[in-house]
Amino acid sequence: MKLWELRVCLLIMIFLMSGCMDMYHPQEPEPDLPSKTAEHGPISPTISPTMDNIIMNQGAELWLYSINGEAIRNIWTCPEGCYLSQSSVKWANSGLKFIFATDSYPDDDYNNIRQAVWLYDLQQQSAYELLECDGRVEVDWSADTEKVLLEYGFFDSKVKKWKDYLLLHDCQSGQTLPLIGGDDTRNIVSPLWTADSTGFAYSALLDNSTSILAMYDLKDESVQVITEQGEPCFPRYLSIDGKRLYYQTGNYGGVDMGQHQLGYFDLDTLQDHRLTQSDIHGPNNRFMSISPDEKILLFCQDKEQGLGSELCWMDIASKTVQKISDGDYFRSFIWMKSSSDFIYSVRNSKEGDCFCIRKSSTADKGSIDLVKDYCWLYPQGLKNGEVYFSQKLTNNSYGQYSLKALNLFDGQVRDIIEEDESI
Repeated sequence: MKLWELRVCLLIMIFLMSGCMDMYHPQEPEPDLPSKTAEHGPISPTISPTMDNIIMNQGAELWLYSINGEAIRNIWTCPEGCYLSQSSVKWANSGLKFIFATDSYPDDDYNNIRQAVWLYDLQQQSAYELLECDGRVEVDWSADTEKVLLEYGFFDSKVKKWKDYLLLHDCQSGQTLPLIGGDDTRNIVSPLWTADSTGFAYSALLDNSTSILAMYDLKDESVQVITEQGEPCFPRYLSIDGKRLYYQTGNYGGVDMGQHQLGYFDLDTLQDHRLTQSDIHGPNNRFMSISPDEKILLFCQDKEQGLGSELCWMDIASKTVQKISDGDYFRSFIWMKSSSDFIYSVRNSKEGDCFCIRKSSTADKGSIDLVKDYCWLYPQGLKNGEVYFSQKLTNNSYGQYSLKALNLFDGQVRDIIEEDESI
């Protein structure tokens, strides 16, 4: 055998041996990619309050991602015949638990929805069912993350009457117990926990058409009616010291319709303090936000002239109101530490229904557009000088989403979960 032939044979043997070594070299297993064939449910990333984990709702699967966008694992898959609900994942403040829902359609009747509500514990790496019922369920975590309120209603065909119920789930005991509702209650809405998790405010329409705003005390299972009148009042914010209950007036047929006022009740004296003098109405009037120092109130109202809305802020002590910006749609407000600056999403038809993430200040009364796009933009949180936001990439109800981060110092946007990963 010639020398060059020998060299070729040696090279081939080395190549084959290295390939075999690679084949048997132990490697960390990589998670399978999320399913790209899901036909039901939105793909909606939701960041934990602790800003360290992301849950992706992907059709029939729940995926856990790290905050830097790395897929960790598929943590839950729907039972056969169920789909993840369009309702968002609801995180507990601890960032260790969250609630999600599944939908099923008995006899393939899409007008007949049955919903199950589940609680997932990241430490236990398991989920258990809290409630299954006809219709949809609204849930609210207590501040101590140990209790969950579940509000649901259904039409009782036997008595031809709508009934609402409010249940309490105790995470330590695993029990779910009824609190209020039933035969004498048609609507229970807007339950709002106290800061110490010992009670909550709620609004209800009783069977005799009386509207009440009330406080429920879990310690002695008592109800204190704050106001009982024909004008429904919906709780929006409880002060940290528990002495003020801010509300918004509306109607039970659709709280986004009709004429509205903002105010608060002194819970020691039960005295009503109206904050607005003119009617507040339009497409955004469920919105109301109070600064961390509880001195500034944000709200939306219709423009005095022409179509559209305007975002306003009020100094609560003096009741002075100033307009911040125009728009047709405001949502996803995030307050910054200063209690004067905040970030939010706005749509403006004057710019061809373009969406933008905007930063405004009640101190210098200025606004800056941070990101603009013709896709829906939803700010979700702040961390280390970055705004994390999701971007809906399609306009149908089962749209695809990406997740990005905007650096507030240099204006650069980076991808966390890109479009092709969230299909």
